Amino acid sequence: MSPHTSHTIRNITQRITEALRPVYPTEECTEIVRLLLEEVTGLSRVQLLASPLHPLTENEEKNLTEALYRLQHHEPIQYILGKTWFYGFPLTVNRNVLIPRPETEELVTMAMQEFTKNHALPPVVLDAGTGSGCIAIAIKSLNPQMKVAAFDLSAAALEVARLNAASISAEIHFFRDNIVAFSGLPLSEKSGFLISNPPYIMEKEKEQMRPNVVKFEPGSALFVSDDDPLIYYRGLKAIAQKWVISGGFLFFEINESLEKEMRNLFNEPNFYDIAVEKDMRGKPRFFRCRKA
Repeated sequence: MSPHTSHTIRNITQRITEALRPVYPTEECTEIVRLLLEEVTGLSRVQLLASPLHPLTENEEKNLTEALYRLQHHEPIQYILGKTWFYGFPLTVNRNVLIPRPETEELVTMAMQEFTKNHALPPVVLDAGTGSGCIAIAIKSLNPQMKVAAFDLSAAALEVARLNAASISAEIHFFRDNIVAFSGLPLSEKSGFLISNPPYIMEKEKEQMRPNVVKFEPGSALFVSDDDPLIYYRGLKAIAQKWVISGGFLFFEINESLEKEMRNLFNEPNFYDIAVEKDMRGKPRFFRCRKA
């Protein structure tokens, strides 16, 4: 993209799309280009579509060229822009936190359905391994009456989560702790709801994953040892046994290949109403049960 040549929205879109075809599927490529053009030009989706012959400034071309280079080297568009959206809320993201996925929005929806049906439980939610804070922020924003506590082992991730919560004035108690060696809930009452999207991808599954995930997103938030893939769920089970009230709910995102193992892990008198729900792609993704 030469700065000496006049470029319009239309031909810049075509050039970037062609350049990214070897890296991303067509549908994803189209969405990336739209997000990039919206950010660089300040034009909305409707304005971009309505103004295909709109010329770009030299500075806009420069910014697009730099972003294209990073995209061609598999860096996620969310990290390039420094932001994403989750459940309709804007979030800052960087390489210290995972990029929230649509599946995790489904997990939040599942939890909120139970919030509305179980008013007798304490309105206290514990988000284990909060990362960007996306789960905690969505829950608190949509259920202001809830007390929400969220923790992560990564101090850098907690910094991002606090920034995200502050940006929309969501009052959440963030603290640093470890799922597998939890110190205790820093609230005066037990939780009625425990929710988590912990690391669950086995190391052997790395080779099936795309470079934009493996190269850029924090591995500590993604991967677990092939020898002990349920390590974080055993930690969550221990947290639930001590810090979730009787009748309280547990909601976890899980590895689709470990449904049987998850059921077996919680198949004891301390837990009941065990269920595994499928995600939008029909894969067993969400584990739910109650504390006895």
